[in-house]
Amino acid sequence: MHSDEEEGAFGLPRRWSPSERIQTGVALDVPLKNVLGADTTPASFVESKPITVIVFFRRFGCALCRHHAKGFSDMKSDFDAAGVQIIGVGFDKENISGFLRGGYWKFPLLVAPSRSHYKDIGFKRGSLIDILRPSTFAAYKKASKEGVSGNFTKGDGFQLGGQLIFDKTKALLASFLQKHAADNSTAADTLLVCSTLLSGGVSVREKAATKL
Repeated sequence: MHSDEEEGAFGLPRRWSPSERIQTGVALDVPLKNVLGADTTPASFVESKPITVIVFFRRFGCALCRHHAKGFSDMKSDFDAAGVQIIGVGFDKENISGFLRGGYWKFPLLVAPSRSHYKDIGFKRGSLIDILRPSTFAAYKKASKEGVSGNFTKGDGFQLGGQLIFDKTKALLASFLQKHAADNSTAADTLLVCSTLLSGGVSVREKAATKL
């Protein structure tokens, strides 16, 4: 078994183990803007559903991010049926209009004030070497074949993102932190993780107590 796929906490793949690096208060409680410009917080969504996935996008103009978003949107009915809430977050104001016009994302989308918000949460920053990986070009080729395009020059292409999963008590159940630009958990894999978390029917804190 690959090290990233080994079982970690609560029966999840080790890549999804809750990261101690993540500052959950920053991720949930710092005011952001919705696409209409109104103030809101991720916490206001998280507290309304048993389980919520927050997808933190690298760059709205990136074909990889757009393809990633489309994968989630294509499975919206599956997430809805499973009772899993999805919201997106990004800081790339320069490319957001094209992202919205393209219809890549069918869930609520919140905009962070700047890239520093990602740093404050605990997401890492990549490098030119990361972007020039063969896996990045393979991912761009796949996105292009499926009709998803983007740009290379507008916005910050080095910031990494990921996915955080919370229960309604705002406990961090799982986290997937990108290691490079093409490193994403697919929508199908994320749904599987959520199903694993939901299958016990209890919160992560209660699960933790049963393991002691």
